Amino acid sequence: MKDKKAFYLRMFPALFAGYLIALFLSGKIIDIPKGTHQGGVIGATGVLIIIIMTILLFTIIYKIINKYH
Repeated sequence: MKDKKAFYLRMFPALFAGYLIALFLSGKIIDIPKGTHQGGVIGATGVLIIIIMTILLFTIIYKIINKYH
């Protein structure tokens, strides 16, 4: 039972980050010039920021949850 809970606790942030990255790269969040060097730089920077912010956000949430349990 505990392994299943740990699996879901790890899976949710990954799915969240993957969904945000897919939205970002499809152009639904901001317009990225596709096929250019600038578009690639914008895309790579955006993906990096999404990954870092997701890690920070869910780390803070987990610490708050564990503090009160």
